[in-house]
Amino acid sequence: MKKLFKNVFLWCLSASFCMIFLTSCHNNETPENTSDTFYTGEINQKPNTENHTHTFGKWMVTRAASCSVVGEEIRICECGEKETRELPIVKESSGLAYTVNADGISCTIAGIGTCKDMEVGIPSVLDGYTVTAIANSAFERYGNLKKVVIPDTVTTIGERAFFCCVNLASVYISESVTSIGQRAFLNCSNLTGVVIPESVTILGDYAFYDCNNLINVAISEGITAIGEYTFSNCDNLETVSLPNGITSIGNSAFSYCMNLKNISLPDTVITIGDEAFLDCNSLTSFVIPDQVTTIGICAFFRCNQLTSIVIPDSVTSVGGAAFSYCENLTDIVISKNIKTISANMISDCYNLTSVIIPDGVTHIDDLAFINCNKLERLVVPNSITWIGGCVFENSNNLTDIEFRGTMAQWEAIEKYEEWNNSCSIKKIICTDGTINL
Repeated sequence: MKKLFKNVFLWCLSASFCMIFLTSCHNNETPENTSDTFYTGEINQKPNTENHTHTFGKWMVTRAASCSVVGEEIRICECGEKETRELPIVKESSGLAYTVNADGISCTIAGIGTCKDMEVGIPSVLDGYTVTAIANSAFERYGNLKKVVIPDTVTTIGERAFFCCVNLASVYISESVTSIGQRAFLNCSNLTGVVIPESVTILGDYAFYDCNNLINVAISEGITAIGEYTFSNCDNLETVSLPNGITSIGNSAFSYCMNLKNISLPDTVITIGDEAFLDCNSLTSFVIPDQVTTIGICAFFRCNQLTSIVIPDSVTSVGGAAFSYCENLTDIVISKNIKTISANMISDCYNLTSVIIPDGVTHIDDLAFINCNKLERLVVPNSITWIGGCVFENSNNLTDIEFRGTMAQWEAIEKYEEWNNSCSIKKIICTDGTINL
């Protein structure tokens, strides 16, 4: 019988182990190690060099070099002392393949051609034609590519343009670019940082999927949505800067970013998609903005370092298993404007001790609080009309329910026959007396 109740839970659990990998990179190239890391923060420490031998960390890029401007990188000692050095201009490359566009005056980079450069500076003009785009799959699987500079004449980076460029460590995206295609940088596994300029308005699905050495991402104003799987499986990603104007976080946008520690959603976000932050198990805190209306299925599944969460009253829908397996969650505040505690919504939150379901909620679905081992207090409003199956299974510290209604109102609630299966609930404390079970 329980199989009827566990469909949503099993779907989410299987999704966490079976990642969708629609494209694969089967080549024999081994990514080279790089010490470059994009650095977008500030140095607040004052140097204390007295009786101290400096031990500097990795070089971190603060400004990528282009074909006309030198770049800069920095490295920092734990005492706060820092060193900087210039990054040389990347020379314009020759021999790149191109096709002439329909307008007869511009062209699109089609591929590596006869160019042998590992640091590719794409010219703004080739044979008299202005370079305005990088074609789909232009540099796909070009394993020698280490750096690329995109000139300020280019507006479009095509789909899979740098797909599986496993040694690409640095990319300069000019402020003329408006569109980055789907899978454009998928599996660029040596890329450590990226700055997306405010000119970009379209960031395709899977754009930086599986860039597993990516540490920092800075997105400027211009983009309104983070697409599906955009940064999924970037398991070393630590910090993401998102601008105002973004309204949606797509399905699995940051799933499996297991080292993500710092991300702040702007107040403009309305939708958090299915599995958006699944397995982001380094997140210790997360603020859901007051404009969010929808939180998807498994949105925060297994974010097991989260200790508290507030679902603001703007939220009207929370998907199944949205906070399941948040093992260290001790406190949750639920929106007053949702109608359903969905299946497995707060299941397997082993350290959760108290839940107050707000007035207005009408349904508690199957397995909603299963395996909440330390749950001791549950307050249920008199607006409830349905309680599903095995809702409190194995939540054995919960011995009674505080019902904010009369005994007659409790008896009138429609309940699945196994609503209290495998739990320790012995009584319902109503406003006019106690019902012993």
